[in-house]
Amino acid sequence: MTSELLIRSARIIDGTGAPWFVGDVRIGGNGRIAAIGPSLRAESDAEMLDADGRYLAPGFIDAHCHDDLICLREPERVDKAVQGVTTLVVGNCSFSLYPTAPCSAELLRQHFSGLLGETAADEVFDSFAAYRDALHRRGTALNLVSLVGHPGDL
Repeated sequence: MTSELLIRSARIIDGTGAPWFVGDVRIGGNGRIAAIGPSLRAESDAEMLDADGRYLAPGFIDAHCHDDLICLREPERVDKAVQGVTTLVVGNCSFSLYPTAPCSAELLRQHFSGLLGETAADEVFDSFAAYRDALHRRGTALNLVSLVGHPGDL
């Protein structure tokens, strides 16, 4: 178990719609927020970080992106993380990397290749479970919410 982290003097945006306020945030040894408030007391082994008036907010949700494929290829998604995005919604605009049937897999792959760049045969899936399993095998740094596309008459 690691020691806690105490972030001091941050402008805290708590996600409730209330105005920001200056305060401290304690992150427990488990990596979860343990307390939020003004002038929190630090444990003796706590690491201290002075926010110096910088903003501290919950992670942002990118509610409309087409990152279905890039999440498989670049699971760290550093570009999103540095923007504060912690959750992606994929499968937008009625298309996703799944579901496929034997008769539609190649058409879906070609469709995605035209939109997102060359898409390999092993990058389209017959079900959400198969897509989810591929993400889990590679790992993913962000939370992912997937809408289900409908291939229509590809």
